[in-house]
Amino acid sequence: MKELSDLGAVIVITENADTARFWVEQVQPSLGATPLYVIISAQSAPLIQPYYDSKQINGYLAGLNAGTVYELLDANPGTASASYPAYQISLLIVTLMIFIAGIVVLVSSRQPSERAER
Repeated sequence: MKELSDLGAVIVITENADTARFWVEQVQPSLGATPLYVIISAQSAPLIQPYYDSKQINGYLAGLNAGTVYELLDANPGTASASYPAYQISLLIVTLMIFIAGIVVLVSSRQPSERAER
């Protein structure tokens, strides 16, 4: 191997959108026909989407959801699939906490006005 274009594919795995952008903007032009794929965090996905739309990258996976879907399509469950139930439970707990806090605020905001009327 003398150049990156000699590779079958280049896969960039990072949680940092700036790192992914560097690879796309600085390295991708020298890849020629070699495909460039990016695996990135869900927070960085909106910054990478334009590169996919403009065909500067051939594909990307963003976040736990995409990792889980990929594992299921590949029929080879791994860490994303294993951690997804815990992720769902944590989302449910946070949702319940917000709901309960809303009820507490609603009930507590009614009590002072009822006292003022007496």
